[in-house]
Amino acid sequence: MRHAITALGAVIALLVLPGCWDRHELNNLSIVTGIGIDKSDRGAYRVTVQIVNPSQAASKEMPSGNNSPVLVYEESGATIPEALGRMTMKAPRQLLYSHVRVIVLGEDIAREGIGNPLDFIARNSALRTDFFLEVAHGTSAAKILQTYMMVDPIQANNLYTMLETSDRLWAATGKIRFDQLLDDLNTEGKNAALTGVSIIGKDAEIDNVQNGQHIKPRAALKFSGMAVFKHQHMVGWISEGETKALNYVQGSVSRSSAFLPCPNGGNLSLEVVNATSKIQAHVRDGKPTFDVYLRLEVDVAAMECDLDLSKTATLASIKQMGDEKLHDIVDSAIKRLQREFGTDIFGFGSVFHRRYPGLWRQIDDWDETFRTVPITVHANNIIRRTGTIVQRAANESMNKPNVRKNAGS
Repeated sequence: MRHAITALGAVIALLVLPGCWDRHELNNLSIVTGIGIDKSDRGAYRVTVQIVNPSQAASKEMPSGNNSPVLVYEESGATIPEALGRMTMKAPRQLLYSHVRVIVLGEDIAREGIGNPLDFIARNSALRTDFFLEVAHGTSAAKILQTYMMVDPIQANNLYTMLETSDRLWAATGKIRFDQLLDDLNTEGKNAALTGVSIIGKDAEIDNVQNGQHIKPRAALKFSGMAVFKHQHMVGWISEGETKALNYVQGSVSRSSAFLPCPNGGNLSLEVVNATSKIQAHVRDGKPTFDVYLRLEVDVAAMECDLDLSKTATLASIKQMGDEKLHDIVDSAIKRLQREFGTDIFGFGSVFHRRYPGLWRQIDDWDETFRTVPITVHANNIIRRTGTIVQRAANESMNKPNVRKNAGS
């Protein structure tokens, strides 16, 4: 009886356990690592997909037989799903989207409006949300995905790791994932910004596998500023310095570098090791005003001039110059966004919304109001370390036995 009950239980378990009804064999799939979306003359969209060539991508050496580790397919359609459907007539296998690392938008699409592309991405259950979004600057999204880079033979992986590294160490880019972009677009009082990517070098060499055989590649990818949006439409570009200002205000800087001119010539390099920010909203005479408080902890990274860092007055002078430079960079970036673009990518409006919800409801158009709101920047640099020597390394005193060490750094 016991054996009969066990057998019956096993049969019931087999009936209720799910099977692999939706499985896909790997050798029947093409892994998509990057998607590019441009405007097309033959349809609303020209879609590019970058897929892995497994036999070449798995090799740690130079691709054999001049074969590329990735393949790129393009197709046009009235909608993005139609273009991808047409692509099945070219691609040898079913496209798998769960490993997409970047989606590159053409500038023409970005200016026309990113609502429709984002709608497709949000509805596609095969796409995860951990990929980065970028805008092609001065070129097309298709050409970005065609540019061969040797460090990682899969170009989309290069774009992903490049942006992650640059965002962490340089602060002049922004790694925006899909879910963060949706948050920016759906947050009242804030607009979005996406990192721009361009091609440097010879355009004719972008898809040449031999490009990886040169010590200095003849074509390469480079991040260049950020595309700023008003609602779902791109309205312009901001520079590298303005991108840094945006990241400082948003409190998204991990590390970065800066330099100050020395009084007698040369430069003093500073390394930002910690940065925090705080935005305070106020109401004065019935109108919104803001104070931005920035606090940077910096180390002296290099000195090309003769300054005595053991003197308190010298450090105070460096701090003052650093405060003034940080203030000017951030203040000029905010003013340009106000006057030229009229779009709040910093999030001042969202801060005001949270602080004064009643007054917020009385504002008809925040972007128009943002053009004229007073914003005061308060910069504070804290010099944390000055290095192991107090004088310039090339100074003649380095040859003397009584060189002083900065024991307190």
